[in-house]
Parts: sequence; structure tokens; C-alpha cells
Amino acid sequence: NHQWMDSSTFADLFALAQTAPGPNVMVVTLIGWQVAGFAGAVVTTIAMVLPAFCLTFTVSRFLPRWRKTEWYRMFEKGLAPLTVGLVLAGAYLLTGATVDGVPAFVVTAATVAYIFVLKKNPLYVLVAAAIAGAAGFV
Repeated sequence: NHQWMDSSTFADLFALAQTAPGPNVMVVTLIGWQVAGFAGAVVTTIAMVLPAFCLTFTVSRFLPRWRKTEWYRMFEKGLAPLTVGLVLAGAYLLTGATVDGVPAFVVTAATVAYIFVLKKNPLYVLVAAAIAGAAGFV
């Protein structure tokens, strides 16, 4: 029993996963559940968590020795821009999947500007955006 998922459903599942504390791996479980039920949730969660666990466990065994090397320090410095790029790419993809029309684009752009330019708490502007959406403006 295979179900397709549109971008709106994905955005809803992503938002739901964001409400839970901890890492965002919950979105993978929710997508698995949406597509294939309980078995899909279990398989996607294991597929997401097990490789990361194995890699983390293996690296942690060698980390004290690697921290003393120059190549490792350069590697750590290179991860910061890579991480920023991946977060921005994810934001771009989610924005493209959820922003439909000029009002939604304006709200999204204002939210991003408020958070990054003014360096303010995003909760206020996110509540305002939610109210605008509930009122039917977006």
C-alpha cells in the first residue's frame, strides 16, 4: 500500500517534527509513517539512525588521537561553512515547497530578515506569521 506525499504534507510533517525537542530525525519517522505506516516508520528511523550511530561510535574511538593532527583541525574548520550551506539549502527547499504566492513570500522574507538582520527572537515573528495564516492573509 504505497502513498504519495505532496509538498504541503511534507511541510506539515516537517513542522510537526520541529515542535518536538531533540534532533530533527523525527521528520524521517513521520515520512516513513505517512508513506508506509508503522513498518515504514521503523525502517526509515533505523535507516537514518544506524549509519550515524556506527560512524559516531567509530570516530569516537579515534578522536583523541586525531585531535592532535593538523589535518583534523583543518577538517573541523571546513565543516562550519559546509553546515551553514546545508542549512541554507534545506531552508531554500522548504521555502520553495511551502511558499505559494506573493503574500506568503513577503511573510517568509520578512521573517528571515527579522531573524538574521535584527538578531531578534524568532518566536514573535513566527507567531505573527501564524496569526496572518490563520486569518487568511497568507
